[in-house]
Amino acid sequence: MQEHHLYLSQFKIVDPPFSYSQQQGLAHLADLHFRALNQSEKECAHLKQRMERVCCKPDKISSRQTTVNEQWLQTPKHFGDRTKYYQIFVEEIFGHLYPNASNPPDELIHVTCTGYTSPSGAQKLVLKKGWEQKTQVTHAYHMGCMAALPALRIASGYARLGKQKIDVVHTELCSVHLNPALHSDEQLVAQSLFGDGLVKYTCSIEKPSSPSLRLIHVYEELIPQTDELMKWECEEWGLKMTLHKEIPVKIARTVNGFMERLEEKCGFSLAKAYYAVHPGGPKIIDFVGKKLDLSSQQLATSEKILYKHGNMSSATLPYIWEDMLCDKNIPAGSYIVGMAFGPGLCICGAVLQKE
Repeated sequence: MQEHHLYLSQFKIVDPPFSYSQQQGLAHLADLHFRALNQSEKECAHLKQRMERVCCKPDKISSRQTTVNEQWLQTPKHFGDRTKYYQIFVEEIFGHLYPNASNPPDELIHVTCTGYTSPSGAQKLVLKKGWEQKTQVTHAYHMGCMAALPALRIASGYARLGKQKIDVVHTELCSVHLNPALHSDEQLVAQSLFGDGLVKYTCSIEKPSSPSLRLIHVYEELIPQTDELMKWECEEWGLKMTLHKEIPVKIARTVNGFMERLEEKCGFSLAKAYYAVHPGGPKIIDFVGKKLDLSSQQLATSEKILYKHGNMSSATLPYIWEDMLCDKNIPAGSYIVGMAFGPGLCICGAVLQKE
């Protein structure tokens, strides 16, 4: 069978409309929780102490971006309200990503875990453009932070079928599901960690003239006895995330064996590669770095994107890839290991080479 390479290029990031420093965000988050709590000053003081202890600090995350304003968050929302907001915003984003002169892709993969409407924004774009007989839509939904890597596996499959141009669009509106009525430690961690991310890129079987990343291999495993540690579930008010404090520990215990198996499948060592580690949180980057004996240089971009944007769920790895592609300190020919984690608990890896 003829070998089909897959090249990632033409990254386009769309900035969400609102941005705030982490310090501002934590102050605003505290205000939202105090309003929702509606209790005595003593009880609010106890909540404030917990927030100061568990929330992500400004030395790890400097800023985050969001698609919703303060007034929207101050009013209690039901699932339908959040879904409607997501639908309208995402349809606008697809229109922005594909202006009038756009050429239709053969395949359009829409990736998200933060909103579901049918027909989707991707399908409505195809109908609006009259691409019904030119573009097929695939929905890569509900896979959480790791979804960029299964999306590459899907794109690689289409390339083997002879598809020339495959677009991937991530629309992660994590802030739409913030619920200040939930005061547990794990909810405070998530609410102080996640931001919104919007990005599009093209996968092609022909090497483009612009800088690109060549996909070499994608691999993933489920980690045994971890299925209760990370969840993304529908509630009456919206989508609720569960992030257990044991997640970094479980990943740390698994990552060495996983990397050995990934290297076996690639047929070469990845010890000197650059690492695009999905920043599920600062501890995950630290744990992975220590277990794999990685240098600060190998993890610099992962930490940089976390610092600038927070965790943007599935959109985060494409942000890291785009930054690495533009970084002149990462020379052509360098190997890049993309690594992410999702419900299951699943660990995913992709090996790419900077062209």
